[in-house]
Amino acid sequence: MATRSKVCLYVQTAPAGATGGAVHSLLGVCGAIEQVGWHPHVAATEGSKLVEVLRARGIAVTPMPLQPLSPRTPWRSLQQLWHWYRLLSALRPLVIHENTFGESLAFSWIPWLLGIPYISHVRFPPGQTLVSYTLSRVPPPRVVVYNSQAIYDRSESWLRKFAPSARQIVLHNAVDLHAFPTMPPAPPPLTVGMVANFARYKGHRDFIRIAARLARRRPDVHFVVVGGVVDDPSEPLRLAAMARRVGLEGQIKFLGPRADVPALLHTFHVLVHPARFEAFGRVLIEAMAVGRPVVATDEGGPREIVQDGITGYLVAPGDVDAFAQQVLALLDDEALRLRMGKAAADMVRQRFSLVQHVRALARIYESVTSDGGTGDAARS
Repeated sequence: MATRSKVCLYVQTAPAGATGGAVHSLLGVCGAIEQVGWHPHVAATEGSKLVEVLRARGIAVTPMPLQPLSPRTPWRSLQQLWHWYRLLSALRPLVIHENTFGESLAFSWIPWLLGIPYISHVRFPPGQTLVSYTLSRVPPPRVVVYNSQAIYDRSESWLRKFAPSARQIVLHNAVDLHAFPTMPPAPPPLTVGMVANFARYKGHRDFIRIAARLARRRPDVHFVVVGGVVDDPSEPLRLAAMARRVGLEGQIKFLGPRADVPALLHTFHVLVHPARFEAFGRVLIEAMAVGRPVVATDEGGPREIVQDGITGYLVAPGDVDAFAQQVLALLDDEALRLRMGKAAADMVRQRFSLVQHVRALARIYESVTSDGGTGDAARS
C-alpha cells in the first residue's frame, strides 16, 4: 500500500484590510515546512489577493468559500460543504491547520467525517462568545496552539471548557532569518520607526506623542510610520493631521504598507512599539533579528520577547513620557544601541528562528497523525 504524502492543509480567510501577522506567519511556515518533510497546501478565500500572493510564491493554493456556515443560507452552506468534501477527498491531507481560530466554521464536520484531525491556532483572545459559538457547531480541534503565553493565559480556560480533550500548546511566532538578516548599524540620520497596521490598539497616537517629546529634545531625529489600513481608510489622514498639530511636519513620514520591511528596518536606529495590547508582536522579532533595539509596551507578547535593559526596554502601556525617555537614552548613546542591538539579534537566533518553529509544528502534526491527538496537555 502506497504511503500517503504528508500534506498539511492550512486554512486562511483573506483579511479585509492590510495583511497582518497571521498571514505573514502563514507565508513563513509554508515557505519552510517542506524542510521538515511536510507539504503545504492552503485553502484561501476565493477571489482574494491572498490567493495571488500564494501563487506568486509558488505555494499550492485552492480558492475556497470560507464564509461561516449558516442555517439561514442552507443552499449556500450545502454547496460550500460539497466544495470542502471534494477538496479534502482529492487532497487527502493528514492534518488541517486553521491559521486563525474560527476558520473551522467554514468546513464544520467534513474533516471529522473523513477522519482528518485539525489544529486551531489562537493568535488573539477569541473571547467566551466566539469560543462557545464556534465549538458548539464544529468538532473540537485535536490541538490548540497559542502564539504567546499571554494569549494562553487569557484564552485557555474557555478553550478548555469547550474542547477539554484538546492539547494546549504555546508556540511563539518566528522570523525567517534569511529574510531578516542581521545588518550593520543604521546610517544617518537618526531614525525612530514604528511598523504596525492602523488598528487603534497598536498605539499610533501614542507614537506621535512620543515623537513630539523627542523632537523637542532632539530636532535632528526623523520618524517613520509603516503600515496599512485595517478598517478605517481615514485613520492615516487623521494621524498625519495630529502630527502637524504637534509640530512634527517635515520630521515624520507615513509610508503606508510596504513590502521592503527588512530594508526599512535597516534604516531605523530604534523601533518603538507602543501598543496598548499586543498578542505577540511580530515586528519586534523582525527588528531585533536585524540588530535593532526596541522599546515596547510592557504588556502581552512583548514581555515574552524583550529582555528589559538587555535587548531593549519595556514601558507601561500609554506612558508616553517613559517611552520618550527610554528612546532618548538609546538615541544619545550609540554604544548602548549597538550593544542592545547585538544582544537582540543573538536572542532572536536562539529563540525565534523559523527553522525551530517549523520543527515544532512538525512534531505537533506527527503527534496528531500517529497517536490520534490524545494525551495530557503539553506546553512549550
